[in-house]
Amino acid sequence: MAYNGATTRLNIVPEKSIKTVNALKREYKNKGSWITRFPKSDLDYYYLVLSNLTGEYLDSRNGSVGTIREYINKGLPRETYLRLKELTNFTAHDLSIVMGVPERTLARRKVFKPDESERIIRIAKVFQHVLEVFGDLDSCRRWVSSPKKALGGKSPFEYCDTEPGAREVENLIGRIEHGVFS
Repeated sequence: MAYNGATTRLNIVPEKSIKTVNALKREYKNKGSWITRFPKSDLDYYYLVLSNLTGEYLDSRNGSVGTIREYINKGLPRETYLRLKELTNFTAHDLSIVMGVPERTLARRKVFKPDESERIIRIAKVFQHVLEVFGDLDSCRRWVSSPKKALGGKSPFEYCDTEPGAREVENLIGRIEHGVFS
């Protein structure tokens, strides 16, 4: 699995540059926008990732874990997978391996099953964190696709095939974020 270096039309927008909730909603209406920020809680993070995947503003101030669960249990629409694919710039084949879903199934799926939806969110959440630390989409893609000694010679992207693996990648990026040698 390797980042192919292709360009994308995604516009990475730091939340610091957005002053109001209305401005945030406008950015999400621009389907090419992907908002980055450092949320205060896990709940905020899930809302941010879901907002980025769906392309619509989801307000975490009045939200709950129940809402996140509803999105997952209802199943994410195909557009969320396509936005993840565009963000990561990985092929459908690579994503199918990490998600554990056959490539042909991914091509046909209109609404993802709950377990598949959860995997989409897992990959997006890790990628979001890496993007916030690196700040640059190309650097982020290269880092995620390159093998790491701390991950037994596997790439962070490959490690996202399980929840424990994704958490280990988040721990690794957290150490990098805080300047701890890894």
